[in-house]
Amino acid sequence: MLKRILHFLFGRPPLRESFTDPVLGELKPAEEGWTVSVTKGNDDFRFTIGGMNVPDAALLAHAHDILREYDSFKKSIHDFIQAASVDYPDDVKAELAGLKIDDISLCWPGRPNDGMIFFSGEENDGRVWRCDYIDRQPKSLGCDT
Repeated sequence: MLKRILHFLFGRPPLRESFTDPVLGELKPAEEGWTVSVTKGNDDFRFTIGGMNVPDAALLAHAHDILREYDSFKKSIHDFIQAASVDYPDDVKAELAGLKIDDISLCWPGRPNDGMIFFSGEENDGRVWRCDYIDRQPKSLGCDT
């Protein structure tokens, strides 16, 4: 009901169409911006890019940088996970060692060098591992259950 009232008062929000980027491919509108699945080497992952009517140009440029330097980016993420897991029990260390990049979320146009990285693993117990990505560096490994 509230949606109908808001649409009546303010009009419907504009429909967003897919956006084709020459590097990333076709980004599709999503609730939190734009998403695109990419393959780099043997890795499949997703980018979530912020933006209103189109993906934000600075965030797209950041995603391009990540893809261009993906091997170095991936190594820095895995080195970070290894260092962050030092104090975890052995079974959690093993789980962390098997994590793969699932989604690179660059959603804040006002902070184009920041985001979050979400991981997937073999465990299917409802845990979601993620880290902050501040000034293009991984920080604060955490898990949501």
